[in-house]
Amino acid sequence: MVCLLFISLVGWRAGILQLHTVFQPIVNLDTNEIIGFEALLRSSVPPAILFKQAEEKGVLPQLDRYARLLALRSYQLVSSPTLL
Repeated sequence: MVCLLFISLVGWRAGILQLHTVFQPIVNLDTNEIIGFEALLRSSVPPAILFKQAEEKGVLPQLDRYARLLALRSYQLVSSPTLL
Protein backbone atom coordinates (compact mmCIF):
# COMPACT_ATOMS: atom_id res chain seq x y z
CA MET A 1 0.00 0.00 0.00
CA VAL A 2 1.43 3.37 -0.99
CA CYS A 3 -0.04 6.59 0.35
CA LEU A 4 0.71 10.10 -0.78
CA LEU A 5 1.37 13.05 1.50
CA PHE A 6 1.99 16.60 0.39
CA ILE A 7 5.67 17.43 0.78
CA SER A 8 4.92 20.89 2.09
CA LEU A 9 4.14 19.10 5.36
CA VAL A 10 7.81 18.20 5.79
CA GLY A 11 9.37 20.96 3.71
CA TRP A 12 11.26 18.75 1.25
CA ARG A 13 10.55 20.13 -2.24
CA ALA A 14 7.58 20.84 -4.44
CA GLY A 15 5.63 17.72 -5.26
CA ILE A 16 4.27 14.70 -3.46
CA LEU A 17 5.98 12.48 -0.93
CA GLN A 18 5.25 8.79 -1.28
CA LEU A 19 5.09 6.91 2.01
CA HIS A 20 4.71 3.16 2.36
CA THR A 21 5.20 0.49 4.97
CA VAL A 22 7.48 -2.51 4.79
CA PHE A 23 7.41 -5.33 7.31
CA GLN A 24 10.69 -6.67 8.67
CA PRO A 25 10.51 -10.10 10.27
CA ILE A 26 11.38 -10.51 13.93
CA VAL A 27 13.17 -13.85 14.29
CA ASN A 28 13.78 -15.99 17.37
CA LEU A 29 17.52 -16.60 17.01
CA ASP A 30 17.34 -19.85 18.98
CA THR A 31 14.74 -21.46 16.71
CA ASN A 32 14.96 -19.35 13.53
CA GLU A 33 11.18 -19.00 13.81
CA ILE A 34 9.52 -15.77 12.69
CA ILE A 35 7.68 -14.54 15.77
CA GLY A 36 6.37 -11.25 14.43
CA PHE A 37 7.02 -8.28 12.19
CA GLU A 38 8.24 -4.73 12.72
CA ALA A 39 6.52 -2.09 10.59
CA LEU A 40 8.96 0.35 8.99
CA LEU A 41 8.01 3.59 7.24
CA ARG A 42 9.70 4.15 3.88
CA SER A 43 9.56 7.16 1.62
CA SER A 44 11.23 8.88 -1.30
CA VAL A 45 13.19 10.89 1.28
CA PRO A 46 15.89 9.31 3.50
CA PRO A 47 14.42 8.59 6.98
CA ALA A 48 16.87 10.82 8.87
CA ILE A 49 15.95 13.79 6.69
CA LEU A 50 12.22 13.02 6.74
CA PHE A 51 12.01 12.88 10.53
CA LYS A 52 14.37 15.84 11.05
CA GLN A 53 12.29 18.00 8.71
CA ALA A 54 9.06 16.87 10.38
CA GLU A 55 10.51 17.74 13.79
CA GLU A 56 11.69 21.16 12.60
CA LYS A 57 8.23 21.89 11.13
CA GLY A 58 6.53 20.76 14.34
CA VAL A 59 4.62 17.92 12.65
CA LEU A 60 6.52 14.92 14.03
CA PRO A 61 3.56 13.72 16.15
CA GLN A 62 1.30 13.88 13.08
CA LEU A 63 3.84 11.97 10.97
CA ASP A 64 4.15 9.36 13.73
CA ARG A 65 0.37 8.89 13.92
CA TYR A 66 0.13 8.73 10.13
CA ALA A 67 2.91 6.11 10.00
CA ARG A 68 1.08 3.97 12.56
CA LEU A 69 -2.20 4.26 10.67
CA LEU A 70 -0.48 3.39 7.41
CA ALA A 71 1.17 0.35 9.02
CA LEU A 72 -2.13 -0.90 10.42
CA ARG A 73 -3.93 -0.41 7.11
CA SER A 74 -1.11 -2.11 5.22
CA TYR A 75 -1.15 -5.02 7.67
CA GLN A 76 -4.86 -5.54 7.01
CA LEU A 77 -3.93 -6.33 3.41
CA VAL A 78 -1.47 -9.05 4.47
CA SER A 79 -2.79 -12.55 5.05
CA SER A 80 -0.61 -13.58 7.97
CA PRO A 81 -1.50 -14.86 11.43
CA THR A 82 1.70 -13.36 12.83
CA LEU A 83 1.47 -10.38 15.14
CA LEU A 84 3.20 -7.03 14.66
